[in-house]
Amino acid sequence: MPPLFFPPHLLSTLRSAPPGITFVLLNQQEQSFSPGSLRAALAAAQYLKSQAVAAEVLLLDCASRNGSLTLLRQLETLYFEAGLRLLALPQPVSKMDAWNLALVKAAYRTIFFMNVTHPFAPNDLYSCYQAMQAKMAAATYIQETNAPRLVLFDRLQLFDSGGFPQSNADLDEDIENTLAYLTACGRQLLAVHPQAAQLNSLPAH
Repeated sequence: MPPLFFPPHLLSTLRSAPPGITFVLLNQQEQSFSPGSLRAALAAAQYLKSQAVAAEVLLLDCASRNGSLTLLRQLETLYFEAGLRLLALPQPVSKMDAWNLALVKAAYRTIFFMNVTHPFAPNDLYSCYQAMQAKMAAATYIQETNAPRLVLFDRLQLFDSGGFPQSNADLDEDIENTLAYLTACGRQLLAVHPQAAQLNSLPAH
C-alpha cells in the first residue's frame, strides 16, 4: 500500500497527472546537483517538447547547506520558462523519502531520477517514453551489460505498489532494487534498445 506520509488530498492529483516527463534532480548534503546536470536536464526537456512531449525539471532541495536558497530561487526564475521548478524542503530528509515526495509533487505521469554522473541521449529517453506509453509499463530502461540505465518510472504504478522502498544504497543500486521490487509486485518492465523501436518485455512474476 502507498507510504503513510503521502497526503490523502494529493492522491487525486497524482492519479490525474497528464502525460509527460518530470526530471528530478536532488540537492542534498551528500549529493549535490551540478550546473552541467541542470543544463543537460533542461536541454533534454526542450528536446522532448520538440517531440510533442511535455516535460519539466524538478529541483528538489533537501535543506542542503551546500547551496544558497536565494541562488536556487534565482535559477528557478531564470529558467522557469524552460521548465525548471524548485521544491525547497525546510529540513533534511532521506533520499528515498525525497524520491517518494517527488512522486507526489511531479507534474507529469512519468518520472526520471537523474544520476549526475551518467550522461544520456535525449533520443534514448524519448524511446523509453514511447515504449512506456505503448505498453503501459511500470518502468522502461536502456539495458547495458552490467546494469540498466536511463530508467523511467510510471508514477501511478509505482505509487500503487507502495512507492520507493527504503534503502541506504547508492543511486544505481536503489534503481535496480526498485526495478526488482516492481517485478515482485507483478508490474511489467520493458528493456528498450537505444535509438530503436524494438522492445524486450520482462514478464511480471
